[in-house]
Amino acid sequence: MSLTMNITLDGIFNQKEPYDYDADYEYKEDAESKDRKVVWIPLLYSVLVIFGLLGNGLLLAFLAQKRRSWSVSDSFILQLGVMDILLLLTLPFYAAHANQSCGWCSQTFLRMCGAVFMINIHIGIFLLVYICLDHYVSFIYARQCSCHRASLAFIGWLLVWLVSIVLTVLDWICIPLVPDSMPGKALSAHSYPESGEDWQLISRGLHLVVGFLLPALILIVCCSHIMIQCRSNGKQRKRPVVLILSLVAVFLLCWIPYNITLIIDVICYISKDVLKPFFADHISSLKEALKVTSAVGCISASLRPLLYFFLCGSFRKGVFSLLKCANVESKGSLWELGVDKEAPHDQCQSEDEMKKMTSTPQQAEPV
Repeated sequence: MSLTMNITLDGIFNQKEPYDYDADYEYKEDAESKDRKVVWIPLLYSVLVIFGLLGNGLLLAFLAQKRRSWSVSDSFILQLGVMDILLLLTLPFYAAHANQSCGWCSQTFLRMCGAVFMINIHIGIFLLVYICLDHYVSFIYARQCSCHRASLAFIGWLLVWLVSIVLTVLDWICIPLVPDSMPGKALSAHSYPESGEDWQLISRGLHLVVGFLLPALILIVCCSHIMIQCRSNGKQRKRPVVLILSLVAVFLLCWIPYNITLIIDVICYISKDVLKPFFADHISSLKEALKVTSAVGCISASLRPLLYFFLCGSFRKGVFSLLKCANVESKGSLWELGVDKEAPHDQCQSEDEMKKMTSTPQQAEPV
């Protein structure tokens, strides 16, 4: 006796055409993470803009009141403050871009914001290198450097701005703007050039080597020597050393994550064809990492005025005087990033005259 069973297929079993799951299914976690990113990036930029502009504004107001007694160290601080303010003024556009509500901004304007972002990195690290070298050399050759410090500083500033502008222009020309990678540009998001030199890779290599790795190495070596000098001389030069080391430490801690991400991006770009299956799924993550680390790097623009406030007692008194609408009384430099007491120009002339008088032979007295 044989039993026969008739099975009627219905529902999904009766579906003969392939079913498209992506059309009706939405991964809610990605949408939620995107919403969180849209919220916290504008929030972080807003906090940086408020505190950064307040601190750097007080710094520039303080320097403006004592402009008649500016020193070389004040010029260092002034340039850093101006560049930090320019960077902070571009952060609202980055926040609007992260919120996808910056459609009215032209591509040229966004590229200008990116240029300000890049030149702030270069000016910041190159000025810190000059400050450390100036402090180290002026400690060893105090008398020789005091008379020529202003002229050497002017030459140093010209070199700093020239190299920074050249590196920024190369980044502007060679690496095209990808709208979803502002302010950090993901090199792996671009394709190889069809013919000729790979100027994108050359520009990124110059930024990493000349614009960060080499200056960072110089900063580490100079700071180690400065710490050794500070220990051997006790508390004589403790205040400028603490300020210099704090400025260097804050800058490196804020910008090292961004540059490490750039190095990983270069590796992905070079090995795009060899390791294409592995890196294809991680390019979007790399773009997000550049956004996060660039936001962390911008924190240094808001932290520098706080370092001046807590580590420089004279600047702290000057800020309180400004808030009380009182006149700022200051004599000489408040930072003393180079020599302890900068020799005036008249003293240098008197020393030269004394050398000339002692070097000329004395005339014989008449009988």
